[in-house]
Amino acid sequence: MSNSNQSTFPMAPVLAAVVAVGAVAFLLGRWSAPEGEVREVVRYRDRAEGGALREGVGRDRQQAGAHAGAGHTDHAHGPPPSDATEIPSVAAGASRDQLKLAKAVAAAKEALREPTDHHIQEAAHAAAGELEMQLLSDPNALSTALRRFPSLRDPLELELLAAALGRVRDPEVEELALRMAQDNRHPPRQAAALDMLDALDTPKAREVALDVLGRERDPGVRRAALHAVPDPEGASVDDAERVIGSLTQLLESDPDPEARRRAALKLCSWHRTLGELRPVLDHLARDPDVNVRGGCAHGLGVARNRAPEVVNALVQAMTNTGEDLLVRENSYHSLSALSPLPQAAHEAHADFKRELDAIGEAGPSPADDHGHGH
Repeated sequence: MSNSNQSTFPMAPVLAAVVAVGAVAFLLGRWSAPEGEVREVVRYRDRAEGGALREGVGRDRQQAGAHAGAGHTDHAHGPPPSDATEIPSVAAGASRDQLKLAKAVAAAKEALREPTDHHIQEAAHAAAGELEMQLLSDPNALSTALRRFPSLRDPLELELLAAALGRVRDPEVEELALRMAQDNRHPPRQAAALDMLDALDTPKAREVALDVLGRERDPGVRRAALHAVPDPEGASVDDAERVIGSLTQLLESDPDPEARRRAALKLCSWHRTLGELRPVLDHLARDPDVNVRGGCAHGLGVARNRAPEVVNALVQAMTNTGEDLLVRENSYHSLSALSPLPQAAHEAHADFKRELDAIGEAGPSPADDHGHGH
């Protein structure tokens, strides 16, 4: 941890504004960036991810359905994980040994009870921001947090503290996250540690996350591990071999639809060949869960593979009037990303755009629990 004596008071107003958005953004969305810039449709619904928090303001609540990101998310509201920051200590005498975790937890619980109250939501953001700023600016508070995390059991406390710690660039924070992510004695704590790894964006997260996926069965832990698998930037072909193998096996066999959805999205980011995308094409056509099919449709746009097999699969899903509108619209947006299209696909794309325009003019979408992601 940094022991610099440089004062941070001149930057306090700016830092407070940033971190107030930051910690709660991690909880409401993900630190991870979206899986691409392809527009997506999502279906808002509660999707338990293990622990009380994930049933409320869990990491994917705003991105449930076709894409989480998404993760990111998985992980996409707030700065990317590379923005994790180490802030010098506050001036001498300003240290606060008492963690502001209890205040953040109380505010978060109130926000869960009153999800539509703007003032209560703002108060929860502010309380989480105070906790994060405390850890960024006070080495004593950071030490206290590192000592307390391994003994916490409450899912809300764990997620709030993981969100704040995930913003601190410090070797001890990374060591704690790596260690606790492999400790399966308490699944909510293990999942929170994986969230911390996701936020820290450390290269070491990949092997830990894959190990967890290979041995753990708790759905919340597995979902967190999938989010912690980093994007492929800078990875080698050998690195990709294990990642693709793990993701393919998970997509083909995991009973949890959200795990299959996330595996499909990650596989679209990591694939090297058309053959490695075929499981995604298969699940776009036949997966029994609409959110998995929607995720596959979105992921194929992110994959940017313009092979005829991919384009044809998306056209078939888009033009299937018996398919859920979520899947059809995600297929449409992915085809937009893959343009220019062959003439037949281009015409089908234009026809569906007219269909969407007509739905918009008629009023709310028949799939009125849909929204748009970013």
